[in-house]
Amino acid sequence: MPRRTYIYYSDTKIVEQRNQVPPSRWKRAVERVAGVGVTVAGTGVSLDLRSPEEEPILRTMQTVCMDLGDEGRIGTFDEPKDYFYGSLVFYYDTYKNTDPPVIVLVGATDQTLVALGGSREHVRGFRGRQIPVEKDAPSIVMETDLAGALIGSELPAERRARIPSVGGDARAIYMVEIYKEWQGSKINKMEFEVLARKEGDLMHVYRHM
Repeated sequence: MPRRTYIYYSDTKIVEQRNQVPPSRWKRAVERVAGVGVTVAGTGVSLDLRSPEEEPILRTMQTVCMDLGDEGRIGTFDEPKDYFYGSLVFYYDTYKNTDPPVIVLVGATDQTLVALGGSREHVRGFRGRQIPVEKDAPSIVMETDLAGALIGSELPAERRARIPSVGGDARAIYMVEIYKEWQGSKINKMEFEVLARKEGDLMHVYRHM
């Protein structure tokens, strides 16, 4: 089965990162993108840069990725830097009962819980389409909003009541509970290759869950 590449990507974030790259570094990164299977120094992993569909924004993403690697800003799931890269099996689902509709992925290595999420409009197949939102869907502005909405829709009341109300990062605590709920369930499960920006630290909570 062909490997899925760039199933989710935000044009805005790619362009924002591109605009932060000085011209000299950009030229160097463009030259490196001509290679295939380039290893990112210090991470022990290789980026699959064989061309996806010929979309200009994806070509820009490839070059941004090479620049991040050249600058030593890409780590692994267990040792993330500003960004992390790797392949991991994730549980995932999409939701219309939030505004905007979202996609959520949660996976784990032996050490680290990895939770990813974002607007469903960035998922290939939904890009450029009007996605209906359920009536009275809660507005999602911050990561904590999303975690709270998932807790309300995914967990039984007795499980919600046992979640600590104080202390720690609420996003981390909530996503640990979602991960435990999705394990062994019929939720979607697939290996994803991801490059993402590190937004929070779930490692400590996962080690003690």
